[in-house]
This record gives sequence, C-alpha cells and structure tokens, in this order.
Amino acid sequence: MIIGITEVKPKNSAYKLNPAEFNLDLIDSYHLFSINIDSDKGRGMILYVHKTLGAKEVNMEINYEENIFVKIALNNNDALLLGLLYRSPSEIALSNNNSNLLNLITEPTQKNFSHILLMGDINYPNIDWETHSCKSDNIESDEYKFTQCVQDNYLYQHVTKPTRWRGSDTPHVLDLIFTNEENMVSDIEYLSPLGKSDHCVIQFQYNCYTKLKIDNRTKICYDRGNYEDFNKEILETSWEVLLKQGDHIDKNWEKFHEKLLEMEKRYIPVKKIKNID
Repeated sequence: MIIGITEVKPKNSAYKLNPAEFNLDLIDSYHLFSINIDSDKGRGMILYVHKTLGAKEVNMEINYEENIFVKIALNNNDALLLGLLYRSPSEIALSNNNSNLLNLITEPTQKNFSHILLMGDINYPNIDWETHSCKSDNIESDEYKFTQCVQDNYLYQHVTKPTRWRGSDTPHVLDLIFTNEENMVSDIEYLSPLGKSDHCVIQFQYNCYTKLKIDNRTKICYDRGNYEDFNKEILETSWEVLLKQGDHIDKNWEKFHEKLLEMEKRYIPVKKIKNID
C-alpha cells in the first residue's frame, strides 16, 4: 500500500518529466507525493501512499536536497512518520549534503512520533550492515559518521543483502530501511529490478496498527459498460480542440482525465458497497 521510488529521472534525459506522468489515480486509489520531478535538481523521487491511509505531507526543518516525509495516523493517537530519502554518490552533490543527511535522520527521533520508518537509496557501499561497521577505521569518514548517527538515534537497519549490482561490479547494500523499533519490519524480499535499474526492488511488511479510512463506496461495474457508445464518443471527440498543443502537459492531462471520468459516469454503471467493520 506504500511504494517509494528514487532516481526517477534518467541521468541524461532528453526532456523534462512531469508529475502527471506518474499519476496512478486511474489505476488505483493512491496519493502521489513527489520531489524534483519537473526541475533540474536531483534525480527525482515519487512516493505512492494508498488513500485509505490518509497520509499528509510533512515539511522537515533540515534542508536536504531529496526527501519526502508523510505522516500517517495510527490507533490510540499514535502516528507514523514515513520518509523516503536519496543520497547522491556524486562528488559535486556532497558539499553539505552528508552532514545535512545526518541531521535529517536525527530530526524525526526528536519529534513526537511513536513510529518511524525511513527508507531509500543512501549509497554507502563501504558499510557492513551485518556488523554495523565500516571497511575503513577512519572516524572522520562519512560512512563512520553515518553509522554513528544511526546508533546514536537508536534506529534499526533491516537490509543486509546486496541491493545493487551491475556486470562484474561488487554487489553492495545501498538501499536501506530504518525503524525506531526492531520488530516493525518483517518478510523482506529482494525482487527483480524495476525497468532498466540495477537496484533490486525491496518488498517488506511494516507492522503497525491503524484503521483504514474506508468510506461506504461505489464499485464501478466495468463488465457491464456500454463500450459501443463509449468508443463512438471517443472517435467523435475533437481531441485537437480539447487538448491544445501549446498547453502544458499537466493541463492537457487534467482535461483528458476529466473527459474520461465524465464518460465513465455516463457509460459504465456503478453499485454501492457497504463496508463491514
């Protein structure tokens, strides 16, 4: 019910991406949170959270280039702070980013959240997460400072198998999952990469307690739709008039989306479903 993706933008893209290109609203009921998708900064990240979780975006105080944080209400007035992070291995991007990352990881532990879940591509290949130690004994190294930060904030890191490999390169544990309690994560699976990525997909179970925010709803009966008239209207629609070539892609997407939903209401029946607690 939660999907986090880092490095959304390719390194050498011929055109700028737009958040609308990643909208899952028509496929399922997910909220999309994003950063640096339509800008020249960073590699871009997207976070999908199912609408039944009622996630709300949280702006952190620490200025860190690529991070997304959301708050999810749990039972008994508890709350989960979920963070998606990306640390670039590029030397150009490292000026203040490494120290800011330490402060960003520390900040959630100083707030009043019962549950903390941080995940992302941190790009520290020289850390052995089985022993929480670094290959180098240099206490001034960024890797050492990072492991100390994790320990000082009493966070648990759950990924121990390599998550990135390419050709003859040595596999490394680069993608990490942190929580403030050891038993919050279970059933970790290392799956095939997404698209052409050389990072594996990590799937896991996050253990918490929340009542999903599901209202009495309607089900769209796609198997009973009037697709003959639906397709006829699609063919008769003047798309070149509705979707103007000079308009921004987001604006045209909204027009297309509205048209599709309006046709769906007219040609595809629905039925009410009552929720059972």
